[in-house]
Amino acid sequence: MNWVDAESCLSKVISECFPETPDDEAKRLGLAIYDAWKTAVSLQSIEGSNRTGAADIKSLKLAAKHLRNCVSNLTPVGWHGGEQLIPLASRLVEREQPRTPIVSINGATTVVANFLEEISAELDAASGQVTPDARPIFLYLGEKRPGGRPTETIAEFTARECASVFEEVSGRKPTVSTDPNSYGNQAYGPFLDFVTKVFSELGIEASPETWARDVTSLPVKAINFQEVRVYSLSIAYAKFLQRSKPRLMGACSCRSSIMAMRMLRRPAVETTTGLSRSTIYAMMAEGTFPKPVRLGKRAVGWPEDVIQAWLSSPASSERGRLHHDD
Repeated sequence: MNWVDAESCLSKVISECFPETPDDEAKRLGLAIYDAWKTAVSLQSIEGSNRTGAADIKSLKLAAKHLRNCVSNLTPVGWHGGEQLIPLASRLVEREQPRTPIVSINGATTVVANFLEEISAELDAASGQVTPDARPIFLYLGEKRPGGRPTETIAEFTARECASVFEEVSGRKPTVSTDPNSYGNQAYGPFLDFVTKVFSELGIEASPETWARDVTSLPVKAINFQEVRVYSLSIAYAKFLQRSKPRLMGACSCRSSIMAMRMLRRPAVETTTGLSRSTIYAMMAEGTFPKPVRLGKRAVGWPEDVIQAWLSSPASSERGRLHHDD
């Protein structure tokens, strides 16, 4: 799904679940959910390769061994089997020598066996280039996050962004209720309905109830997606360094620079400053409160260090006193 489709589908979901939300606001929030989902998809693919060097060596050697077993099993193949291998053998020969005549029955088995032996040798060579004591990528960045199930990270990030949107639009904390009188104690509630629709639109094959319950037990903005995007890129760069200079990986540490770029969305700014949404925008118009920076096409945020600096300034105590809601 691209952002154009996301704008249409997710803004429609938001409008259905929160009818009083203006169209422009629904589009902005829909793209915020899409942004979280897209980030999680990238991070999930990186988590799938979060393995040690020794584990990769073992897998490569095992694959090479299986291919050598395949060659041994191909050797006794006779006329009937060889005839069925001609199309495959012809395609393999065509790749190396275009316009080569069709392989004979007698040579088809040999062509396929040689091809498998070549791949087996390449896999063995690749395993020899991997550093045995190389650690998982996440550990190089000071993280111990293991690779989860295929949809775990995607479901978690998306559900958390749904919780943020739900609280921003409804003004209520997201909750999931249980009907004790129903069969199996069926869960229900507006937040669960919202998560279910979002998961359906994004094709997330995970239980909406499980992740809706999970995120209601955590702070709504426990994940900062601007930070995660930088984090994902840092991991990808770390993987490149591991391939080129594996011995230097111990010196790779991007965590401090990532934390320095931490961004706060509006609900977090309200909580940190104690100011309401209307007060924040009024003070921005007066020039007495920092303006946000753009995080995406329709998403904005405030650098955390800027907000902290404002809180420490004289303008904070004086203007906050004048504008603070009772």
